[in-house]
Amino acid sequence: MAQQGISILHPIYDLVRVYTTLLRERPLLTKAVTSGLISALGNGISQLIKARSEQFKEFRFNAKSLRAFGILGFVGIAPIVHYFFQFLSQVVPPNAENGMVKRVLLERMILAPLNTLVSVVILDICQDQFHWDKTSAKFAPVFLGNLKFWTIPQFINVNFVPIEYRVLFGNVFGVIWNVYLSFAMSKKSLD
Repeated sequence: MAQQGISILHPIYDLVRVYTTLLRERPLLTKAVTSGLISALGNGISQLIKARSEQFKEFRFNAKSLRAFGILGFVGIAPIVHYFFQFLSQVVPPNAENGMVKRVLLERMILAPLNTLVSVVILDICQDQFHWDKTSAKFAPVFLGNLKFWTIPQFINVNFVPIEYRVLFGNVFGVIWNVYLSFAMSKKSLD
């Protein structure tokens, strides 16, 4: 029975090993691909939730929205977060006095608004909905949602997760965040 459990976990261990190897060999590309896929997954889940609430009447995946979220994760979020975490580890080293608080405050004051701005702009551009007035009006509600949702996960992330896994850790919570973001960015939720 114990051997059965090990054989079930073996593919997971292999996946972790491959991911770790890719992180060492091509860190930014690995994080970008992972982030793009997970961002699209969050959007896909939000589409399924909406379709289910409408009892799947005439449901078809919105490919443009899936693509927009994939591009956001790949081109927007992953590179910014990758370099920000490197910057953060240099500015506030692990042994810094009050380092835990400083790291999360810097993340909330720099990364949170930057990611929010990049998100609303890229998503609107990719979905042919970019008009500065409308796009900028989306910033405040999405940023407020960011502050409410991400503060605790980012406190854990910047203080306890090894730097090479921080983007992946964020991606885990990112699935939930991207479901919210999909709804928040939809025209009906902001009109």
